[in-house]
Amino acid sequence: VYIATPHDTHFLYSMACIRKNIHVLCEKPLTLNSSESMILINAAIKKRVFLMEAFMYRCHPQIPALINIIKQNTIGNIKHITSSFGFDMKKVIPDHRLFDKKLAGGAILDVGLYPVSLSRMVAGAAVGKKFINPVSISAKARIGETGVDEISSATLAFENNIIAEVSTAIMQNMDNNAIIEGDVGKIIIDDPWMPGKDGGPYNTKIRVIKNGTEDIQEFKGPEHLFFFEGELASQCIAKEKTQPPHPAMTLEDTLGILQSLDAWRKKVNYKLPQDEI
Repeated sequence: VYIATPHDTHFLYSMACIRKNIHVLCEKPLTLNSSESMILINAAIKKRVFLMEAFMYRCHPQIPALINIIKQNTIGNIKHITSSFGFDMKKVIPDHRLFDKKLAGGAILDVGLYPVSLSRMVAGAAVGKKFINPVSISAKARIGETGVDEISSATLAFENNIIAEVSTAIMQNMDNNAIIEGDVGKIIIDDPWMPGKDGGPYNTKIRVIKNGTEDIQEFKGPEHLFFFEGELASQCIAKEKTQPPHPAMTLEDTLGILQSLDAWRKKVNYKLPQDEI
Protein backbone atom coordinates (compact mmCIF):
# COMPACT_ATOMS: atom_id res chain seq x y z
CA VAL A 1 0.00 0.00 0.00
CA TYR A 2 1.23 3.50 -0.89
CA ILE A 3 0.18 5.96 1.82
CA ALA A 4 -0.03 9.59 0.70
CA THR A 5 -2.57 10.98 3.15
CA PRO A 6 -2.00 14.00 5.46
CA HIS A 7 0.94 13.68 7.85
CA ASP A 8 -1.07 13.03 10.99
CA THR A 9 -2.52 9.80 9.55
CA HIS A 10 0.74 8.16 8.44
CA PHE A 11 1.31 6.29 11.68
CA LEU A 12 -2.29 5.08 11.93
CA TYR A 13 -2.59 3.81 8.35
CA SER A 14 0.91 2.33 8.23
CA MET A 15 0.33 0.44 11.46
CA ALA A 16 -3.03 -0.85 10.20
CA CYS A 17 -1.31 -2.24 7.10
CA ILE A 18 1.58 -3.77 9.03
CA ARG A 19 -0.79 -5.55 11.38
CA LYS A 20 -2.42 -7.11 8.30
CA ASN A 21 1.00 -8.16 6.92
CA ILE A 22 0.72 -5.60 4.10
CA HIS A 23 3.90 -3.98 2.76
CA VAL A 24 4.07 -0.19 3.11
CA LEU A 25 5.51 2.67 1.09
CA CYS A 26 4.58 5.74 3.14
CA GLU A 27 5.08 9.37 2.23
CA LYS A 28 7.41 11.53 4.27
CA PRO A 29 7.47 12.08 7.13
CA LEU A 30 6.98 8.43 7.97
CA THR A 31 5.48 9.61 11.26
CA LEU A 32 5.32 12.90 13.13
CA ASN A 33 8.18 12.12 15.50
CA SER A 34 10.83 9.55 16.32
CA SER A 35 8.74 7.91 19.06
CA GLU A 36 5.98 7.00 16.61
CA SER A 37 8.58 5.79 14.12
CA MET A 38 10.24 3.50 16.65
CA ILE A 39 6.89 1.87 17.37
CA LEU A 40 6.12 1.49 13.66
CA ILE A 41 9.57 0.18 12.74
CA ASN A 42 9.53 -2.38 15.55
CA ALA A 43 6.11 -3.59 14.39
CA ALA A 44 7.33 -3.93 10.78
CA ILE A 45 10.43 -5.84 11.86
CA LYS A 46 8.33 -8.18 13.99
CA LYS A 47 5.90 -8.84 11.13
CA ARG A 48 8.71 -9.02 8.56
CA VAL A 49 6.92 -6.69 6.17
CA PHE A 50 8.52 -4.11 3.89
CA LEU A 51 8.47 -0.54 5.21
CA MET A 52 9.93 2.46 3.38
CA GLU A 53 9.62 6.21 3.79
CA ALA A 54 8.95 7.74 0.38
CA PHE A 55 11.69 10.31 -0.09
CA MET A 56 11.56 10.14 -3.88
CA TYR A 57 14.66 12.29 -4.42
CA ARG A 58 16.82 9.73 -2.59
CA CYS A 59 15.96 7.17 -5.27
CA HIS A 60 16.98 9.41 -8.19
CA PRO A 61 20.20 8.58 -10.15
CA GLN A 62 21.88 11.87 -9.23
CA ILE A 63 22.09 10.93 -5.54
CA PRO A 64 24.41 7.87 -5.90
CA ALA A 65 26.51 10.04 -8.23
CA LEU A 66 26.73 12.75 -5.56
CA ILE A 67 27.80 10.25 -2.92
CA ASN A 68 30.48 8.91 -5.25
CA ILE A 69 31.89 12.42 -5.84
CA ILE A 70 32.16 12.96 -2.09
CA LYS A 71 33.70 9.54 -1.41
CA GLN A 72 36.36 10.22 -4.05
CA ASN A 73 37.40 13.27 -2.04
CA THR A 74 36.92 15.39 -5.17
CA ILE A 75 36.48 18.66 -3.28
CA GLY A 76 38.62 17.68 -0.31
CA ASN A 77 37.34 17.67 3.25
CA ILE A 78 33.70 18.72 3.50
CA LYS A 79 33.35 21.90 5.55
CA HIS A 80 29.94 23.38 4.90
CA ILE A 81 26.57 22.33 3.48
CA THR A 82 23.89 24.84 2.52
CA SER A 83 20.46 23.65 1.37
CA SER A 84 16.92 24.94 1.30
CA PHE A 85 13.41 23.94 0.32
CA GLY A 86 10.78 26.62 0.52
CA PHE A 87 7.82 28.03 -1.40
CA ASP A 88 5.33 30.84 -0.94
CA MET A 89 1.66 30.05 -0.43
CA LYS A 90 1.06 33.84 -0.67
CA LYS A 91 -1.61 33.87 2.01
CA VAL A 92 -2.65 31.92 5.08
CA ILE A 93 -5.40 29.41 4.35
CA PRO A 94 -6.45 28.10 7.79
CA ASP A 95 -8.17 24.94 6.55
CA HIS A 96 -5.32 23.98 4.19
CA ARG A 97 -3.22 21.04 5.46
CA LEU A 98 -0.05 23.18 5.43
CA PHE A 99 -1.55 25.67 7.90
CA ASP A 100 -3.59 23.24 10.01
CA LYS A 101 -1.76 22.23 13.18
CA LYS A 102 -4.18 19.32 13.69
CA LEU A 103 -2.83 17.91 10.40
CA ALA A 104 0.78 18.59 11.49
CA GLY A 105 1.20 21.40 8.99
CA GLY A 106 4.12 23.77 8.70
CA ALA A 107 7.37 23.88 6.78
CA ILE A 108 9.65 21.63 8.84
CA LEU A 109 7.55 18.49 8.54
CA ASP A 110 6.51 19.12 4.93
CA VAL A 111 9.71 20.23 3.19
CA GLY A 112 12.32 21.02 5.86
CA LEU A 113 13.06 17.33 6.21
CA TYR A 114 14.56 17.30 2.69
CA PRO A 115 17.60 19.48 3.48
CA VAL A 116 18.00 17.71 6.83
CA SER A 117 18.06 14.32 5.12
CA LEU A 118 20.57 15.51 2.52
CA SER A 119 22.83 17.07 5.16
CA ARG A 120 22.95 13.87 7.25
CA MET A 121 23.70 11.83 4.13
CA VAL A 122 26.45 14.13 2.83
CA ALA A 123 28.07 14.48 6.25
CA GLY A 124 28.00 10.71 6.56
CA ALA A 125 29.56 10.14 3.13
CA ALA A 126 32.31 12.59 4.09
CA VAL A 127 33.37 10.34 6.98
CA GLY A 128 32.83 7.03 5.20
CA LYS A 129 29.37 6.29 6.56
CA LYS A 130 25.91 6.14 5.01
CA PHE A 131 24.68 8.97 7.24
CA ILE A 132 25.40 10.53 10.62
CA ASN A 133 23.35 12.45 13.14
CA PRO A 134 24.24 16.01 14.10
CA VAL A 135 25.93 16.51 17.46
CA SER A 136 24.03 19.76 18.02
CA ILE A 137 21.22 21.79 16.45
CA SER A 138 20.34 25.48 16.78
CA ALA A 139 17.27 26.94 15.07
CA LYS A 140 14.84 29.80 14.64
CA ALA A 141 11.37 30.07 13.13
CA ARG A 142 8.39 32.27 12.49
CA ILE A 143 5.30 30.62 13.93
CA GLY A 144 2.20 31.86 12.12
CA GLU A 145 -1.28 32.72 13.31
CA THR A 146 -2.50 29.13 12.89
CA GLY A 147 0.28 27.81 15.13
CA VAL A 148 2.52 26.18 12.49
CA ASP A 149 6.05 27.13 11.45
CA GLU A 150 5.82 29.24 8.29
CA ILE A 151 9.54 29.97 7.88
CA SER A 152 12.34 28.20 9.72
CA SER A 153 16.07 27.62 9.58
CA ALA A 154 18.52 25.49 11.50
CA THR A 155 22.24 24.97 11.88
CA LEU A 156 23.36 21.36 12.23
CA ALA A 157 26.83 20.67 13.58
CA PHE A 158 28.34 17.28 12.70
CA GLU A 159 31.54 15.51 13.62
CA ASN A 160 34.73 16.50 11.75
CA ASN A 161 33.65 20.17 12.05
CA ILE A 162 31.05 19.85 9.26
CA ILE A 163 28.35 22.52 9.48
CA ALA A 164 25.03 22.37 7.64
CA GLU A 165 22.73 25.36 7.21
CA VAL A 166 19.18 24.32 6.33
CA SER A 167 16.20 26.54 5.53
CA THR A 168 12.55 25.87 4.82
CA ALA A 169 9.30 27.77 4.31
CA ILE A 170 5.71 27.64 3.18
CA MET A 171 5.46 31.45 3.03
CA GLN A 172 8.71 32.34 1.27
CA ASN A 173 10.35 31.23 -1.95
CA MET A 174 13.87 29.88 -1.49
CA ASP A 175 16.75 28.79 -3.73
CA ASN A 176 15.76 25.11 -3.34
CA ASN A 177 19.27 23.92 -4.10
CA ALA A 178 22.22 22.39 -2.29
CA ILE A 179 25.80 23.64 -2.10
CA ILE A 180 28.49 21.44 -0.58
CA GLU A 181 31.79 23.18 0.14
CA GLY A 182 35.10 21.43 0.68
CA ASP A 183 38.56 22.81 1.33
CA VAL A 184 39.54 22.53 -2.37
CA GLY A 185 36.24 23.02 -4.21
CA LYS A 186 32.45 22.87 -4.06
CA ILE A 187 29.51 20.88 -5.42
CA ILE A 188 26.31 22.58 -6.57
CA ILE A 189 23.09 20.63 -7.10
CA ASP A 190 20.66 22.95 -8.83
CA ASP A 191 17.60 20.74 -8.41
CA PRO A 192 18.09 18.19 -5.63
CA TRP A 193 14.47 17.71 -4.53
CA MET A 194 12.33 17.65 -7.69
CA PRO A 195 14.67 16.95 -10.64
CA GLY A 196 12.68 17.37 -13.83
CA LYS A 197 9.83 19.78 -14.49
CA ASP A 198 6.73 18.57 -12.66
CA GLY A 199 8.65 15.44 -11.71
CA GLY A 200 9.62 14.23 -15.17
CA PRO A 201 11.02 13.72 -17.67
CA TYR A 202 14.16 14.80 -15.88
CA ASN A 203 17.20 16.80 -16.88
CA THR A 204 19.39 17.75 -13.97
CA LYS A 205 23.02 18.54 -13.26
CA ILE A 206 25.63 18.21 -10.55
CA ARG A 207 28.30 20.89 -10.90
CA VAL A 208 31.75 20.46 -9.37
CA ILE A 209 33.78 23.66 -9.20
CA LYS A 210 37.48 23.23 -8.48
CA ASN A 211 40.64 25.15 -9.37
CA GLY A 212 38.67 27.67 -11.38
CA THR A 213 37.07 25.05 -13.63
CA GLU A 214 33.59 23.53 -13.65
CA ASP A 215 32.92 19.86 -14.26
CA ILE A 216 29.29 19.00 -15.01
CA GLN A 217 27.58 15.65 -14.62
CA GLU A 218 24.25 15.68 -16.45
CA PHE A 219 21.38 13.29 -15.87
CA LYS A 220 18.59 12.86 -18.42
CA GLY A 221 15.76 10.40 -18.75
CA PRO A 222 12.08 9.97 -19.62
CA GLU A 223 11.04 8.73 -16.20
CA HIS A 224 8.81 10.62 -13.80
CA LEU A 225 10.49 11.36 -10.47
CA PHE A 226 8.18 9.05 -8.54
CA PHE A 227 8.95 6.15 -10.88
CA PHE A 228 12.26 5.48 -9.19
CA GLU A 229 10.94 4.98 -5.67
CA GLY A 230 7.94 2.97 -6.89
CA GLU A 231 10.13 0.63 -8.92
CA LEU A 232 12.64 0.26 -6.08
CA ALA A 233 9.91 -0.60 -3.58
CA SER A 234 8.42 -3.13 -5.99
CA GLN A 235 11.78 -4.81 -6.57
CA CYS A 236 12.52 -4.98 -2.85
CA ILE A 237 9.16 -6.56 -2.10
CA ALA A 238 9.60 -9.06 -4.95
CA LYS A 239 12.95 -10.04 -3.42
CA GLU A 240 11.37 -10.31 0.04
CA LYS A 241 13.40 -7.44 1.46
CA THR A 242 12.02 -5.63 4.49
CA GLN A 243 13.64 -2.28 3.68
CA PRO A 244 15.37 -0.63 0.71
CA PRO A 245 19.12 -0.21 0.25
CA HIS A 246 20.90 3.08 0.90
CA PRO A 247 20.69 5.82 -0.39
CA ALA A 248 16.95 5.16 -0.34
CA MET A 249 15.45 5.43 3.10
CA THR A 250 16.55 2.62 5.39
CA LEU A 251 14.69 2.34 8.67
CA GLU A 252 17.67 3.56 10.68
CA ASP A 253 18.05 6.58 8.40
CA THR A 254 14.37 7.48 8.74
CA LEU A 255 14.59 7.27 12.51
CA GLY A 256 17.67 9.50 12.59
CA ILE A 257 16.03 12.16 10.43
CA LEU A 258 12.97 12.25 12.68
CA GLN A 259 15.19 12.59 15.75
CA SER A 260 16.76 15.65 14.09
CA LEU A 261 13.32 17.05 13.21
CA ASP A 262 12.21 16.51 16.81
CA ALA A 263 15.19 18.58 17.96
CA TRP A 264 14.51 21.28 15.36
CA ARG A 265 10.85 21.60 16.31
CA LYS A 266 11.73 21.65 20.01
CA LYS A 267 14.18 24.50 19.44
CA VAL A 268 11.48 26.64 17.79
CA ASN A 269 8.73 25.51 20.20
CA TYR A 270 6.54 23.84 17.61
CA LYS A 271 4.88 21.05 19.55
CA LEU A 272 2.26 18.53 18.49
CA PRO A 273 -0.04 16.38 20.66
CA GLN A 274 1.71 13.27 19.32
CA ASP A 275 4.96 14.44 20.91
CA GLU A 276 3.57 13.36 24.27
CA ILE A 277 3.92 9.66 23.34
